[in-house]
Amino acid sequence: CYYLHNNVETIEHKAMMIKKAIPQFHTPVILTNSHNVSGDSARFINAGFDGVISKPFEKAELFRTLKEFLPKEKIIENEL
Repeated sequence: CYYLHNNVETIEHKAMMIKKAIPQFHTPVILTNSHNVSGDSARFINAGFDGVISKPFEKAELFRTLKEFLPKEKIIENEL
């Protein structure tokens, strides 16, 4: 799972670079977005990102998002 900070000029390029780096595996790419504008999440998902988290975010929100992309057998439930 890659963690990238939002840089509007390179968003689509970075998503494609990461996905092409290891084509035989699906590498989830989650973007943190500091400028929460209506429609941004859909735009980033369409650009190739698997998830978007708007800042500021709580640790629990980050963990919930990461869990979406982890195999169920790899998740150890823990209280935050």
